[in-house]
Amino acid sequence: MADYTKAIEINPKSADTYNNRGSIKSDLGDNKGATADYTQAIEISPSFVPAYLNRAAIKLDQGDKEGATADLLQAAKIGNADVQQWLKSNGISKW
Repeated sequence: MADYTKAIEINPKSADTYNNRGSIKSDLGDNKGATADYTQAIEISPSFVPAYLNRAAIKLDQGDKEGATADLLQAAKIGNADVQQWLKSNGISKW
């Protein structure tokens, strides 16, 4: 994780780096820190689908179905075909 933190210090506008550091935090059980990193990745690049998917997974694990659905819908709106199909097959949205 230290390498990602250093990379963020060098280039604080890298959505991918925030997303990757968030994944490490999530793996370590730091869901609050992971969510913050995923949110930062989204703020940097609002069309960065992986951060929406990762944040949705944490929200779902925490019982926030509405929040998870909102992130999945946003990923689908951006154009992620896999998410669109999943939403359609689960009756969450019309795709």
